[in-house]
Amino acid sequence: MPDQIQENERVAIFIDNNFFYLGLKATIPKEYRRVDYLKLCRKMAHPGRLTRIRLYVSPPPPFVDTSGYERWRKKIEALPFVDIVEGKIKKRVRVVRLAESRKLEKAEYYEQKGVDVKLAIDMIALARIQAFDVAILVSGDSDFVGLAELVKQFNLHILNAHCPASREHSYYYSKELERICDRPPIILDRHFLSDCVST
Repeated sequence: MPDQIQENERVAIFIDNNFFYLGLKATIPKEYRRVDYLKLCRKMAHPGRLTRIRLYVSPPPPFVDTSGYERWRKKIEALPFVDIVEGKIKKRVRVVRLAESRKLEKAEYYEQKGVDVKLAIDMIALARIQAFDVAILVSGDSDFVGLAELVKQFNLHILNAHCPASREHSYYYSKELERICDRPPIILDRHFLSDCVST
């Protein structure tokens, strides 16, 4: 398989962190919290020149203790090349049927909003000014298929990086997104991640 990145290519990495986090938990369950983002991104970009890492996250819902998230965010913000782009959390309500009583009841839940849109806008804005030669999209979300097609129209390259699918952990990725990107994907399996974990 040819190298995904060529020497001297400028590489920008866009991480859909929620999707990536689920993949890490499925791939390296015991070590997933200790992944060193900078080591990982430098490895994905090698032997090219890493110019930017943009990490798209959603804050935890309001009922959760946010101290762990704040510590993680400060640690990530201290890394070179990294920008954290935060989406929003929105409360939703749906009606569910209880298993035992079969009664209908309202259930509240939270979902992330705006993360995918921000990632797409940022990638296109940087593509328009030719700020990179290769974009690495760390996600497996089929919603990004159109984005990948658009980046290629700027005569730039985009490739996909994702963890391997895991039926056991209900983690899957879009084969269409993988196919539409114009280089072989980077598979973030246990072997690839082995030297990207902090001790």
